[in-house]
Amino acid sequence: MENPSSSSSSSSPAEHGEMHLGIENEPKALFDKEMKLAREAALEVINNNSQEQALKIFLQGLEPVETSVRSIREEVLISESESDSDDEDLIDEHDYVVV
Repeated sequence: MENPSSSSSSSSPAEHGEMHLGIENEPKALFDKEMKLAREAALEVINNNSQEQALKIFLQGLEPVETSVRSIREEVLISESESDSDDEDLIDEHDYVVV
């Protein structure tokens, strides 16, 4: 007899993990109060530093984002091969993702 907790549902734990990872990669949103505090802090930096120093402060710790069509296509193909859906060839050699 099959254990009810292990019965299959419409989504697997792996799919939930993939969704969770996708959400972590999304830009973070600020609440109104947080946005107001961020603006005030930015104004303080601008008003108390030279333009060059303020720019260094704002850009400190940022890393360039490098996303290519190939890496996106590979991620999609991997997720397709892991799913049980009948959808095939969702992305072919002529489909491109604008980043």
